Formats: sequence, structure tokens, C-alpha cells
Amino acid sequence: MIIHVLDEPFMNKDVLPLKEELSKNCILEIYENGGHLGFIQGSVFNPDYMLEKRIIEYFAEYY
Repeated sequence: MIIHVLDEPFMNKDVLPLKEELSKNCILEIYENGGHLGFIQGSVFNPDYMLEKRIIEYFAEYY
């Protein structure tokens, strides 16, 4: 699985592989925003880490 956001400041959309470059076993998920630091949502005092949740969801689909 590759997770990427379009508002990533260090790796823009030009680094994304083309669909035909991906293995059939690879999933590419692209989000509009999420930023550089682990897709943090919520607030400063109550952060919510989307990336951690998505990884758990992904593996839960197979078990």
C-alpha cells in the first residue's frame, strides 16, 4: 500500500507512480490533504492520526 497526499510539501504529485507502474498487489491511495506528519487530524490537544487508523483497517480486511 502506498498512501500519499497532494498537499505533501516535500514530495509532490510528480513522485507518484503511474497506474501501469504498480504491481497488481499494490494499492495506491491518494488523499487531497493530510500533510507531512502522519496525516494528523483533530486538534493540538486531541490529535487524531489517520495514518495509524488506515493501516489497521487495511490489515483488518485480510484477517
